[in-house]
Amino acid sequence: VDFYCNGGRDVPNGNTVEDYHKDWHGNYRQLEANHAFIQWLFPIHEPGMNGQAQVLQRHEAETIRSDPKAMARFLASYKLILDFYGCRLADSTTGEVVRNEATWQERYQNLNRSGHNYLRITRILKCLGELGLEHYKAPLCRHFLREIFEYGQLRNMKDSCVNYYIETMRNPADLRDLRQLVRTYDQTIPVPEGPELDDDDETIDLEQDTEPLSRGASTAGASAGAAGAAGAAGAAA
Repeated sequence: VDFYCNGGRDVPNGNTVEDYHKDWHGNYRQLEANHAFIQWLFPIHEPGMNGQAQVLQRHEAETIRSDPKAMARFLASYKLILDFYGCRLADSTTGEVVRNEATWQERYQNLNRSGHNYLRITRILKCLGELGLEHYKAPLCRHFLREIFEYGQLRNMKDSCVNYYIETMRNPADLRDLRQLVRTYDQTIPVPEGPELDDDDETIDLEQDTEPLSRGASTAGASAGAAGAAGAAGAAA
């Protein structure tokens, strides 16, 4: 909470959130190589690689969501990481994501060969939901699906997008629509068949959908899938 609301500094880098926005935006080498910042910019209810980062608590998420200045900082963090991935936020109301025409080719090449970023994106999607921007998640997934299936880009991301990113959806309609979109693109791809809620059901609770794979999947399965995604990053585009 202090990091986004009160000018607190992260550990071990010692930066405020504004420091990241000012000094790290466009610093692609630093963003690629440093593994400590991602848990501070995108906190969730699960631990990550940086043991010095705090796990997000429910009351902390509520505090950030209710603070307009904190949410503006979080939105700036999202724009920073989108830029790192060769994308930009085209509509802050709908969450529409498009290519950054100035950088997308070089950034996509990096993303296609750097599998650890696929795990970061799972965290980013979950954080969007936990901080009140659930409606931003489906547009990001649709953008990646278009790039993969329509334009032949980011091919090494396909498994992560189909089996991980889509399965973070808490909105039943988004989950159903994205699964159907994958089937429309390629009927041979085995799409997860986890429970699909009715539209009048409640969205999935913040503390229940924490596995980075399809609903009901085991932690071991998720870890194996993550390792496969990272291993695939070395394959040709």
